[in-house]
Amino acid sequence: VRAAEEFGADAIVAEVNQGGEMVRAVLKTAGCAKPVREVRATKGKRVRAEPVAALYEQGRVTHAAGLGLLEEELMAFGGEDEGSYDLDRADALVWAVTDLLIDRERARLGPRVSVLDWGIRPSGISGRAW
Repeated sequence: VRAAEEFGADAIVAEVNQGGEMVRAVLKTAGCAKPVREVRATKGKRVRAEPVAALYEQGRVTHAAGLGLLEEELMAFGGEDEGSYDLDRADALVWAVTDLLIDRERARLGPRVSVLDWGIRPSGISGRAW
């Protein structure tokens, strides 16, 4: 909750497969004022990570400095050393990137039109479509 406030997050993504009510209660007790987007794991970690891995390959995801422990887990993910890591950080990253880049793109309504600020807009579109 503190990190969400510090970094100006617009929501908290929480996996609620095991203890969903407890997750909500802990966040409320911690003073969470942010919306909570609840997610449920219906696939294994590796399958959930595949679309996110594709975003890395496309260069659409980069990291700030200071995330060494996360990067160690990501390097172990799917490799021979996978069993020696909990992969909690890597799994949290997959949920975060899925929420930020994949789910939001899928949920976008209407045509995918980019409107330039030339004052010209296609008929029926107001503001920016992207």
